[in-house]
Amino acid sequence: DLDGDLDSAEENFGEKIAIDVLGDKMIVSSTVNGLRRLTVYHQPVDRWTFIQTFDEDELKRESWGINFDINDDGTKIAITAPYNDDIKTDAGAVYIYQQNSNNVYELQQKIISPYNEKCEAFGSSASFSGNKLAITGKNSDLVETTTFDENGMLLDNANTSIKKIIPDTGRIILFQEINDL
Repeated sequence: DLDGDLDSAEENFGEKIAIDVLGDKMIVSSTVNGLRRLTVYHQPVDRWTFIQTFDEDELKRESWGINFDINDDGTKIAITAPYNDDIKTDAGAVYIYQQNSNNVYELQQKIISPYNEKCEAFGSSASFSGNKLAITGKNSDLVETTTFDENGMLLDNANTSIKKIIPDTGRIILFQEINDL
């Protein structure tokens, strides 16, 4: 059994959890002084032990940690920040942490949407499966392109296309791990 820290201002312990396939590593969310905290535990034998905590940066306010997951073997953690503004306003990002030889997770990479849309909310959700990571952008736009050059007939040297943007339809993007990245 695991309980929240009674000696701190921690609230909502266990509001959300993620556990690896072997059931020996677990991430538990809570709130401390109004900010999200993710705590990582390991159960090597019969008792859960603390590994580390990740705390939301109160200055960023990017909805960090609203969603998170741990990969099948427990060596990587994805933490979402759907309202990250580093590239564009509320474009979003997902932070990937890799477990090192000391059993501690270190930032390995920050994934941003390849579509680079303002208000995309990339990282609204993230989920590992095998060597794949699915990430949603709940406000991603759908772009339909119409061209008038088909069947070998060219009108204006294939320079005209019309793009219709359907806003906020959402998108799921699959990323595959290659060479440990």
